[in-house]
Amino acid sequence: MKRFRRRKSAASRGGVSRSSNQIRPSGESLLDSAPPSLDNNLASSVRSQARSTRWINRNRVNTQLNSLAAGRQSAIRDYTPTHAQLTQSVTAEYSVSSPTPPSVSVETQASAAEIRQSLQSERKVFQDLLSSWDAGGFGFIPSEKPDGRIRIMFENWNSLKLLQPGKRHVGRLNSLINQLQIDCVAGCEAGFDWSSMPDNLSFHHVLGIGKTRKSVTGYNRHEQIGRSRCQHGGTAMMSFDLLSNFVQEKGADKLGRWSWMKVGTGTVSTRLIVAYSPIKPGSTVRKKAKGMGKRVWMQQERYFRSRGISTDPCVLFWDDLLRLILSWRSAGDKVILMIDANECIYQGRLNERLSHPEIMMTEQFQLTNGTMAPNSHINGRRPICGVFASPGVNCSHAMIAQHGFGIGDHRVHLFDFDAQALLGESYPSLVAPTGRKLVCTIDRIRLNYENVLLQLVERHRMLEKIATLDELQSRIPAPQFQLMFNRWDNELRDYMLAAEKRCRKFRMNHLPWSPVIGMWMRRLKLYKWLEAYCRGKVPDWRNLKRSCARQGLRCPSSYTLDEVLLKIHSCMLNLEKEKVNAPKMRREHLQDRLDIARLRGDVSSEQEIIRIIKREAEKAEYTRLRVFTGKPRSSPPVSVTITNSDGATSTLRTQDGFNSAVGGALSTRFTLAHRAPIMQEQISSEIGLLGDGPAVQQILDGDYSFPCDTDHYTIRLLDEAPSLYAKTARQVLPEQIYLEDYQYYWRTAREKTQSSKSLLHFGHMKAAAFSDELSLIQVAKINICLRLGIPLDRWLGCMTLLLEKEFGADRIEKLRAIGLWEADANFSFKVLFAHRMMRRADEQGLLPHEQFARRGRTPNDGTLCKIWHWDYHRTMHINHACVEADL
Repeated sequence: MKRFRRRKSAASRGGVSRSSNQIRPSGESLLDSAPPSLDNNLASSVRSQARSTRWINRNRVNTQLNSLAAGRQSAIRDYTPTHAQLTQSVTAEYSVSSPTPPSVSVETQASAAEIRQSLQSERKVFQDLLSSWDAGGFGFIPSEKPDGRIRIMFENWNSLKLLQPGKRHVGRLNSLINQLQIDCVAGCEAGFDWSSMPDNLSFHHVLGIGKTRKSVTGYNRHEQIGRSRCQHGGTAMMSFDLLSNFVQEKGADKLGRWSWMKVGTGTVSTRLIVAYSPIKPGSTVRKKAKGMGKRVWMQQERYFRSRGISTDPCVLFWDDLLRLILSWRSAGDKVILMIDANECIYQGRLNERLSHPEIMMTEQFQLTNGTMAPNSHINGRRPICGVFASPGVNCSHAMIAQHGFGIGDHRVHLFDFDAQALLGESYPSLVAPTGRKLVCTIDRIRLNYENVLLQLVERHRMLEKIATLDELQSRIPAPQFQLMFNRWDNELRDYMLAAEKRCRKFRMNHLPWSPVIGMWMRRLKLYKWLEAYCRGKVPDWRNLKRSCARQGLRCPSSYTLDEVLLKIHSCMLNLEKEKVNAPKMRREHLQDRLDIARLRGDVSSEQEIIRIIKREAEKAEYTRLRVFTGKPRSSPPVSVTITNSDGATSTLRTQDGFNSAVGGALSTRFTLAHRAPIMQEQISSEIGLLGDGPAVQQILDGDYSFPCDTDHYTIRLLDEAPSLYAKTARQVLPEQIYLEDYQYYWRTAREKTQSSKSLLHFGHMKAAAFSDELSLIQVAKINICLRLGIPLDRWLGCMTLLLEKEFGADRIEKLRAIGLWEADANFSFKVLFAHRMMRRADEQGLLPHEQFARRGRTPNDGTLCKIWHWDYHRTMHINHACVEADL
């Protein structure tokens, strides 16, 4: 076929084509304007001409396209603000050179719609940036983990970077674990040969500090890294608190391709596995490495080649992983797979093989939210990370966070799974108690508490009310007085709790405070307030307007949402930048304040700053040391194993069943004294439960005639009463509490002691001891109870704390029960019995030497005496016995 090498006509190039006889409109081709008599050969020739022209100009067109693409990337870089530009934009509004707020121009006073329209081009440039920092992410997960849910977090860490100063990645990961209430964290590309890491930098010790945990790590065990300790790839997994009690088995691949845990009970088991698929590098990279490359694919290729296996490591990875999952599924276990497949999880071989009829695993994000997962890598376009689960695993919530939320360059995956489906048992959420706001060791907080409480007490005349009650107690019936007295105590309790709430504000932050950090935090707080205003969540903006004026900002109505979000992003970048230097700036700030206090001769401030410096230094030095060297900490018991009447054991995990079983066992344990012979005989009714029966005085005087059925050892025990009574009868102990007793005891008491179901902990009593008026109110309340024999309603109950005698043992016999009484009730009992009565008995020589539960004795004294007792009787061949009673 003949080819034409003439240039294209104007019609083929667009525009208007003009000939001598007619004008052909643009867009009309030669074939359209040709007469019908034109044969097909001419049409073919014209098409061939167009193709040849494209072939000739292909290089020029490709060059132009590449130039346009490069220009587009250059334009994006020019329009994208740098960190310095963002910082300058925020800092400019806080310039000290202009003491008064800048005047509002006419353009600033324009409506929000006009400003939005004028900034339309800017929004398009920053759309990706703003959307990536939006708090929503993809999907949804509640901030508070619901009951009966197991929360799993998965991420490609891109190295934990434990050898870098500050260990920022580990600190950020621990913060996420605590804030999100994570039960299991899994990740790949940990980046270390864990066999070469010291104990204090092992995976088990750097995450979940202070929690009960079990961990497993996978790394290439066939290559020794040496001093560098860094190794590409690897996987790791750790379970925390309650979930760690359900871990039955754990293991890892020797090449570090995956790590797994088996959780569950005897009836239901689930395998949690995290895997990392290698990716084959290019030929150029392989040639440069010369068989000694550090990448994951090269490591595995060397291992298989040394064993005579020439198959691609990627193929072997999928074959071995699917074979392992198939064996678990055949055994009846459920499987949750968290994987970085390095290929699209919806179209690659992963999805094809996991959908096999014998495996039938589905991707959980798409199943839960009805949409595909977003791109995983920050520079990628495809979702290469995902979480797959077998049938029977119920996922209630799934979320994939924005880039930058975690510690790596991949997105963080968060999933809530039904615990009943995974474990076969209930799984209550353990909520840690909130910290106390009242801390008496800090004078500022204690004084704030005292001032607030004194104002409330004086305003509501609490001291006058209790004095009136004391006068009326002899003229009104006892039930009515008790009702009025408890009402007064409840009112005082409300005032004490209100004073604690107002004495201090919690300012939780992951950065040590210093003036620089405080400045950026104040700016961030103000910009978030502006964000709420732009979203229409601030109905009254007058306070916001005044705050903006004080900080040198424009009127809130002149800001757009996009502008505020950019400034929030700038503040967050600056805080992240200062994170490394924050501890150093904190120490320098405290040292500067200490020097200033010494220069002005402020002794109290100097002592307080020194106390803060010492406390923070000891906390930083000894906290991790106590965690590593202390006893293993178990999670609070949420299940109990009891023995039934037929001898079989059963485990109760529901709240009602747990409380019923523990309550019944403790009731039996605390009433064992009722089985004593003295409680079964006639003498018990004559003595009375309170020791006020008719036979008491006769026993003390030695004139009582014991009935014939009285136990022999009971008679011998009561025969000692007259001799003891004769030594102490003339010395009557006071039955009231004095102001000096209250203040001396509470000022030296250990404030951290747990007590009080009513939340009136030791700190309230300790703070009241520094004020005479508050101490007088507490002493008057206690003395009325002791004098009339009428306890307060909150004294009638206590909070029971269960501790495991053996780590991990949940049998009811292996749980130690500790009753936490109300702080003021415990104080009154201790003063009357432990102090006055025991001191008097010790002065009279009534306490036997073998009794070590008294003042001045330690547990070591009792242990040493027991060993001497054994050695002496064994040497002398004397029959002996030693009884240890631990209730």
